Amino acid sequence: MAKPTTTKIPGALLDELTAASTDDPKWLAENYSALARRYPDQFVAVFNKKVVGSHRDISELMRLVDRRLPRVSKLVSTEYLTSTKATVIL
Repeated sequence: MAKPTTTKIPGALLDELTAASTDDPKWLAENYSALARRYPDQFVAVFNKKVVGSHRDISELMRLVDRRLPRVSKLVSTEYLTSTKATVIL
């Protein structure tokens, strides 16, 4: 079996990519309704306020993201988007 290769990301670029990805959870929350209509009952992966993948199976989604964005795959935000509204009782 071949040993996985890793690519070093320069510190400044890593800082920039990390900063760009920190707004993603907020962006997901703000756009949840529109995203849920487009990706009902699926997991989505978001990086830099863009959907970079979707799938019904989280493991398959992460494999897809690892192939598409190997250098930043650990920085993506993921969320399950349900097509039905949940009722929360506090």
